[in-house]
Amino acid sequence: MNVRGIIIAFVSVAALFGEQYCHAQNAAADPAKPLQPPHDFYDTRQCLDCHKSRIGRSSYLGDSSALPWDQDDKHREAFNLLKKQQPLVSQILGFEMQAAFQDPNLKRLKTGNLTAVEAAQVAAVRQCLNCHATWPNVDNTQEPQVPHEQGVSCQACHGPGDSWERPHASPWWRLVTPAAKEKLGFVNVRDPAVRARVCASCHVGDFAAGKFIKHEWYAAGHPPLSSFEYSTYAAWMPAHWQPLSDKPAFEGKDGTDGDFNLGVENRARLRDRNIDIPEAEVRMSFRQANFPNWKPGEPDPFTQLPRLRDALISNTVVLQVYADLLRDYSVAAQDETQKATTPWPEFALYDCAACHHELRSGAGYPNRPFGKNAVGRPPAFVWPTALVNLAVQQAANYDPAAAAARLAKLQQKQTAFERSLTSALFGKRTEIIGAAQELDAELGQLIRELQASPFDQRAANQALLQLTDPTRVETRDYHSARQVAWAFCEIKKDALGIRYNSRPDSPEVASILRDFEFAMGTSAASRDALLLQLPAQRRSVIENLPRFSQAMKEFDHLRFAEQLQKLHAQLSNGK
Repeated sequence: MNVRGIIIAFVSVAALFGEQYCHAQNAAADPAKPLQPPHDFYDTRQCLDCHKSRIGRSSYLGDSSALPWDQDDKHREAFNLLKKQQPLVSQILGFEMQAAFQDPNLKRLKTGNLTAVEAAQVAAVRQCLNCHATWPNVDNTQEPQVPHEQGVSCQACHGPGDSWERPHASPWWRLVTPAAKEKLGFVNVRDPAVRARVCASCHVGDFAAGKFIKHEWYAAGHPPLSSFEYSTYAAWMPAHWQPLSDKPAFEGKDGTDGDFNLGVENRARLRDRNIDIPEAEVRMSFRQANFPNWKPGEPDPFTQLPRLRDALISNTVVLQVYADLLRDYSVAAQDETQKATTPWPEFALYDCAACHHELRSGAGYPNRPFGKNAVGRPPAFVWPTALVNLAVQQAANYDPAAAAARLAKLQQKQTAFERSLTSALFGKRTEIIGAAQELDAELGQLIRELQASPFDQRAANQALLQLTDPTRVETRDYHSARQVAWAFCEIKKDALGIRYNSRPDSPEVASILRDFEFAMGTSAASRDALLLQLPAQRRSVIENLPRFSQAMKEFDHLRFAEQLQKLHAQLSNGK
């Protein structure tokens, strides 16, 4: 077999493993045993060196040699946080984290002939690393290619880079279809649904991938996961990319560049880098490769409002991820071989406020949104559903009749899912599995409809009106209120034409956050009653926890609804 034949065989095998891996990801797995990736990781330190030396050739890498991810992104500190908080981590794990590592610098996990206790310790720490680091190969006995100290690095989101690192550095990479890139391990994070699913796997949970915080860990001190609104979190990271709408004209965009017109035959340039891309997977332009079904007259992917699109698609994905989490855990809890690690019930799957609330009257607990649930039976989280009604309106192009019919269909699946958790105390696992699967399918269809909808100025204005109508959004739940307020702020940036990479602490963004500066509880002087400003690098999640707890305690849904009504009146009057 010649060299090209060997390379084609290699890519075919990688594609086969990738397909098997995707199927495996959809099945429940033991959270203590993360699935083995089909591709190898690349030394992320070389990623940083290369990007720092190519400032002029990158879409957005800042205005200095310091990369935004390396300098400001909290993901960068995810593993270091474990080291800084070792007493708390030991309390959560029930043992010193050091016990799971071969070396005092916490670089290599123990392998080989382990005792039962050691194996359990390594499994527990692996579960931490799934979200606090860039997961190394399970059987790697050497120092991982991505040092734990780099936290959630490039390859945690973009995929293990050993197969795509070289070709992605070439401009020709723009002409390769996302499907072909994925077979090399490259994750298409330009797709908002794919990107949201990657983020939600940690911020919500992915049981099949071993990314799940059990109630036992919360009880021992793990900070609670707050609600997750992707477009807001991206802004506060801050973002280290540009959306297509902000990108200047670039070579290969529409295939009109005379000196960039590669033609399919020029894929040999990629083969020179020891990677073969099938001829059918190379296009004449970036548009053809990434948006093959686009036709003139349809919403142009290069002009879509990015925050509006991200907010509605990602929040729909978040609800889908939550349903999948419940489904996969329920499947595992029925498996005789996994019952030891998946006890039933698992309280972390239910709305925390079902148990953790103050027994008081007035503007708090009695008005919580428990209407669909039997008293005394913990329900599903409320906040993942906060924006799904708006997503339906967007998919229906804000046509009332079309939206009503579409919403009725979705609500039927959503209600069945919620009731599956309360049909009995802690629900019936068989019912949960079936209802979650049906809701997943329905949300998948909604996401496809959203992808084809126009995210334009009209849609942004309509979305702002809907978000400020207290009759259309959930106002009685603190986490849902944050989802609504966060989405409003991000979409308003689009409506006002504020550039995507504006820092969240800039004056123009601060003026939008002031829409939600209103008195609440005893902290009436607080300028950020809902804590819409994320800690970012100024404060760790541990340091932020007391403020977070106080804000939840003082949440007043009536005042929040009043503020929405004021904003709605202003928008209706064209202000």
